[in-house]
Amino acid sequence: MDEKVTYVNGWLLPRGIRVEPQPVSVPSNARGIAEMINCDYVDVIYNRVASEDGDSTKICGYLDDEGLIKPHSIDDVNHLAMFLFDYTNPIIGDVIVVDSGAGGYDADLPEWLVDMCDDVVIGAAETYNVSMGVTLMLLQAVEDGIISADEMEEAIALDQPDEKFAELAELAVRYAEVKEEGGLSIVDGLDKLLAEQEDN
Repeated sequence: MDEKVTYVNGWLLPRGIRVEPQPVSVPSNARGIAEMINCDYVDVIYNRVASEDGDSTKICGYLDDEGLIKPHSIDDVNHLAMFLFDYTNPIIGDVIVVDSGAGGYDADLPEWLVDMCDDVVIGAAETYNVSMGVTLMLLQAVEDGIISADEMEEAIALDQPDEKFAELAELAVRYAEVKEEGGLSIVDGLDKLLAEQEDN
């Protein structure tokens, strides 16, 4: 006899940028969740989140277990999920979020978490902007001959995210220092790069 499927109110966190959490009714079976995020195998991540008033809950995220090994582009990165789950590894594809509470599966997302929606979107946008800024710096540095394409490829191929970030940051700083003109700060230099990129 098939297990009875129940539903709770959760979020669908879409991949990409300029997106927002979408309220969805989430089934209690893995097959139903996999269909919602268009995958074959579901992986699970957790995080404890808290409101400014001291309320807290443990949330559960369902994602594509094979997302990283499937062909993907930067448009497939889920910045919302990475921000909400404080996750350093890339999360690829859409993600379903429910309230896991004490490990059960019988509660809707609390209202205070729903109210945090704007903060989640803003935080993810900031994370995306920083990562894109570093990427632009590195691409421009390669184009200007300040670093080699091999150096950049080695930096982004590292397995450990902390090491990867440190290497990317080091290369970005090298580039910013070499490009610095007239006392421009690294931030001002980045703003200049972004403006030049928009003009091209």
